[in-house]
Amino acid sequence: MHFSLLDNAHPKHYSVGMSNLIRVTITAPEDAIGQIDLKCATMQRSRSSLIAEALREWLDRHDFESADRAYAQAYLRQPESIDATAAIATAAIAAGTFSAENPWSNDEDWP
Repeated sequence: MHFSLLDNAHPKHYSVGMSNLIRVTITAPEDAIGQIDLKCATMQRSRSSLIAEALREWLDRHDFESADRAYAQAYLRQPESIDATAAIATAAIAAGTFSAENPWSNDEDWP
């Protein structure tokens, strides 16, 4: 059986210990790779392991769907009381992370 180099349906799989890995090729800015290589040398680890860790952390931070689902499930089990909501708003105002006059002032995602 022959696969084209452009056939992504059959990526190269590697097995290291209990982890299944797939080799990918990326294009990145030269200065970023230089910085990664310096960090790798300092930390005595491979470029691949550092990039894989960064990718995993990025995916974990941006897993909004599961975070939203977990919040909704928790809310269904135990809805927030008015007192709890007021306490959260008061704490956010005191911390300077929320403005009662302009609640959207710190919302960077708002168009």
